[in-house]
Amino acid sequence: ITELRASSSSIDVSVETSLLPSFDTRVRMQLDPVWHRTSKRTRALVADLQTLRTLLDALVRLDCVAFFEQLECVLDAASALHPSERPHWILNSSEAVFVK
Repeated sequence: ITELRASSSSIDVSVETSLLPSFDTRVRMQLDPVWHRTSKRTRALVADLQTLRTLLDALVRLDCVAFFEQLECVLDAASALHPSERPHWILNSSEAVFVK
């Protein structure tokens, strides 16, 4: 959230609003008028928010096996990308969270 605020002055987000189900949609709507001028990093952050919100929803909605399958699918899709295009939450340093 801090990185998003720093990257664009047109975003009005807070930790409280990040808990709303429509948070990623609200961020995208606020950035739509300037989407063509946003940096690649900001676009990646918005995509990461959407993916993480989907995983959070799946965590409370699905059973553990189905959630693990969805998580594996997301990780497989991200690992197929070029290393410079991978989401920052899939770096080697964050791998310990998924493995342990």
